[in-house]
Amino acid sequence: MNSMVECIGETSSAQSSKNRLVSHLPHLGNLVLPSVWSAKDKTNHPIPTACGLYYFEITVISKGRDGFMGVGISSQSISLNRLPGWDRVSVGYHGDDGHSFVSSGTGQPYGPTFTTNDVIGCGINFLERTCFFTKNGINLGVACSDIDLEKAIYPTIGLQTPGEIIEANFGQEDFVFDIDQVICEITKKLNQQIEAIHRPFEMQSTLNQLVSSYLVCHGHAEAANAFAQATGQSLGEEATSISNRQLIQKYVLSGNISHAIFTTKKLYPGLLEKNPSLLFQLKCRQFVEIISGVDSLQEPEEIDGLLPEARCVEPMHTDDEDEVIDHAMTNGVEEVNLKDPLEQIITAGRELRLLYEDIKTSSDNNSENEQLMHDVFSLVAYSDPKSSRVSHHFLQERREIVYNALNGAILDACGLQRTPPIHILLSHVSECLDQMTSNGLGARSFVQLDQIVK
Repeated sequence: MNSMVECIGETSSAQSSKNRLVSHLPHLGNLVLPSVWSAKDKTNHPIPTACGLYYFEITVISKGRDGFMGVGISSQSISLNRLPGWDRVSVGYHGDDGHSFVSSGTGQPYGPTFTTNDVIGCGINFLERTCFFTKNGINLGVACSDIDLEKAIYPTIGLQTPGEIIEANFGQEDFVFDIDQVICEITKKLNQQIEAIHRPFEMQSTLNQLVSSYLVCHGHAEAANAFAQATGQSLGEEATSISNRQLIQKYVLSGNISHAIFTTKKLYPGLLEKNPSLLFQLKCRQFVEIISGVDSLQEPEEIDGLLPEARCVEPMHTDDEDEVIDHAMTNGVEEVNLKDPLEQIITAGRELRLLYEDIKTSSDNNSENEQLMHDVFSLVAYSDPKSSRVSHHFLQERREIVYNALNGAILDACGLQRTPPIHILLSHVSECLDQMTSNGLGARSFVQLDQIVK
């Protein structure tokens, strides 16, 4: 009669301590086989090929009577009565003779024997389809090449005689072997392969164009000019246009929405009438800024730093839009006591509500607009709105969202690209990496997009 023990650990996704390349399992504890029959223990879940590099270690707590132990990998179809390496699609490193076994009962000289207190590691390089073992932190070299990855692979530990005890480490503790060094070597090799790829275009010029378009799109006028002069790149937009968009950016990101609306109307007449949902976003933002004490309904007569610029949008004043313009663009300032904060909040709320009623039948974002209006109106119900459940509207990122929408509309109106090519490129790369993960391609684990961008 045979005794078979199946370990309770389950593989999980790789963790940050090993750059997500070394998978972790819950602690398996000591595996004790008091019987005289052989047994093999393997995890319940296979190794994810997308991890790129998989590694685990065992510590021999006791070699037992004879030390007939094996460590390695195997497919699900192997016999649990035999040590790893003896069956097809199985690789093992055995402690009694130090031999490696690859889908065969006949071993090959590989490394030293191992016994009590030794730490034995097993690693799989899914890029090169190789398996290697370590002893007490020393890499013993490749034990098997051309691993069959068509079948699921499991970490496997075989114990054969009484009293054999091991403790498994799947990453819950630091490894004795420096697996990070292997990761660095694989990453370096991949980077060299990428660099060796022939590119049918001049790389530096393309990179310069990507950087220049990014600076222009986001309104970094001085930086864009300096970069253009240093690289000989054309800006693709007049410097005054960039500076004026930068001025609008300054107003929105500082919470001065009244100035931002005034400047937009002056430079791009008709833009907000063509984009009622955008105007609604700006008015909601203005309402929040009035509550926070940053903004008011008072529009300036002139704007400091405003540069002359040709209009990108023709003025639009149709009968259907007169009411929107009257209520939304003038703010009803003539009827408001601008020195009374409460009166400003009430008036801004009325104007926002009228604007919503005017656009709700024609807007594709009606439900979103209604929720946004509900959120900003609810701020007045709290004695301390910045500690309320809708306090996120006071975050700087909410201003950034509004500015990005406004900046994109301006660029569209001027016939310019609203999304920098570098953003599109990174989105494509990110999607490619996701597809690599979905298809179990191990190289994905060695490419960290955020690190490349940095």
